[in-house]
Amino acid sequence: MIPEHERRQITILVVDDDASNLHLLTNYLAGLGFKVLPLKSGEYVFQLLERRTPELILLDILMPGIDGYEICRRLKASDKTREIPIIFMSALSETLDKIKGFRLGAVDYITKPLQLEEVFARVQTHLILRKLQHQLQDQNALLAAEKARFERLAEATFEGIVIQDGENITEVNEALSAMFGYQRDELTTMSLLSLIDRQDRPGTQQYLRQSDQTPYQARGIKKNGETFLLEMQTKMMSYHDKTMRVVAIRDITWQKEMEQKAAQLEHENLELRANIRERYKFGEIVGKSPAMQEIYDRILSAAASDAHVAIYGESGTGKELIARTIHQHSVRHAHEFVTVNCGAIPDNLFESEFFGYRKGAFTGADRDKPGFFDQAHRGSLFLDEVGELSPTEQVKLLRAIETGEYTPLGSNRSKKVDMRIIVATHRNVHELRRQGQLRDDFFFRVHVITITVPPLRERKDDILLLLDHFLEGATGDEKHSRLPGKMVEALYAYDWPGNVRELRNVVHRYLAGQPLEFDGNITTRSAQIASEDLLTSDRPLREQLEEFEKRSILAALNARQWHRKETASALGLPLRTLHRRMKNLKITKKRKSFP
Repeated sequence: MIPEHERRQITILVVDDDASNLHLLTNYLAGLGFKVLPLKSGEYVFQLLERRTPELILLDILMPGIDGYEICRRLKASDKTREIPIIFMSALSETLDKIKGFRLGAVDYITKPLQLEEVFARVQTHLILRKLQHQLQDQNALLAAEKARFERLAEATFEGIVIQDGENITEVNEALSAMFGYQRDELTTMSLLSLIDRQDRPGTQQYLRQSDQTPYQARGIKKNGETFLLEMQTKMMSYHDKTMRVVAIRDITWQKEMEQKAAQLEHENLELRANIRERYKFGEIVGKSPAMQEIYDRILSAAASDAHVAIYGESGTGKELIARTIHQHSVRHAHEFVTVNCGAIPDNLFESEFFGYRKGAFTGADRDKPGFFDQAHRGSLFLDEVGELSPTEQVKLLRAIETGEYTPLGSNRSKKVDMRIIVATHRNVHELRRQGQLRDDFFFRVHVITITVPPLRERKDDILLLLDHFLEGATGDEKHSRLPGKMVEALYAYDWPGNVRELRNVVHRYLAGQPLEFDGNITTRSAQIASEDLLTSDRPLREQLEEFEKRSILAALNARQWHRKETASALGLPLRTLHRRMKNLKITKKRKSFP
């Protein structure tokens, strides 16, 4: 029985060309509390339904113009009116007439002359059925929304998710399917214990029965028989009106390997720290001054940690080389060291360069392209000249660094990234913060381990070591890679505003036969001194000439970045002759590694 207060909310459309029937039904139904919309012609039904939507329609079949059958057919063809219950009214009593009405979508049939009690009983029955149908649709929608929400949450995580009903698996996400190598439909026919190595099953079974929420480690077994170390965590939850167990599973093989490598690296760093005081080089970094010894200690500390690093120093001091050395001595050395010049990335390309993009993300994106985050996964990302990033770009980076997740352009799924951030700048970070160009939250996130590289003018004791390093690297000859004493004195007297990079370039220009000059001031004529220094009388002339020829060819090669064709042209030699002389003089390109 529909309560009277609910009837006042229900609208019934009555369509009948018989005025007496229309009047009778309208008064009767209104007297029961329903809202009634009476129509004498079917022509106006569709106009009215544009403005009002009734809960039920009482529809006469035989009417002039458009009959009830046609009205029903049109209403059931429309998405807007398809679900409205229609009860036919007619004096037609043949079974075929009734069947035709039901086939068109009517829910009931009342035979004229009308019995008002029968009308009320049938109207009330179908209104109750409609109400129950709506409630069922709402419940189904809630269940579908709950399931969709769970699936979105499950697919958004990088952990494997299992839902268990008793011993059986009822739901899994894609991450778990990929972790074990099974298809989803295969996993839903299995038990969770069947995914655990046989020796670890008793302990895992006991853990699951206790519903302990603390993490538990065991060995998983993939479809191909390969075993791996996993960590699981379980929790009971309500799902589809049942209490089920949700298990989150992580592959921790890489984590354990990292822990072992970290312990090994710490041991190696202790040994290296004990010996480094007597060394003039650390990797490819050159220097034995107290300032550089302190830098070496800082590098070792940074390499032993996985915290983010900030390197400060003037241009040309070797910040990138220090960053690379940290990476090479860390547990991440087997993975990529990705260098990014922050000042060279336009604002409109920032996200696509850092986060990558998917095919079709924008016009011209005809393929997937990995970003810097993809390349640096499990390795190190070096942000050179980080002070050039805008505050907006810093916010985007900060969010990705803090959460360890980012979303490529054109994708609706986030990706996980595990990397170390190393930043460098030659600018005054405190001034940048004061001016609002460097956000405090971004600064504190990357400013964990700090290294300040001294300028060359503050460690002039290292100039001679650096000269030997550059000369040997350029000439390939340690024995004869020396400069005249007066020239070395000039190098010591200079303040080197361009630091180590400027010193290296000065040496290269000198070896290429250019005047030795500092900041535009010519100090001495290098070519003349070089030849005078080289040609001495205490060696056979042939040997001295070959040495001179070797140094001349090396200088020309270095000046032209070892482009042999350009070098041969500059020396006035056929290319084949240059190749033959290089072979005879044992001239090979030595790998350079300068700050």
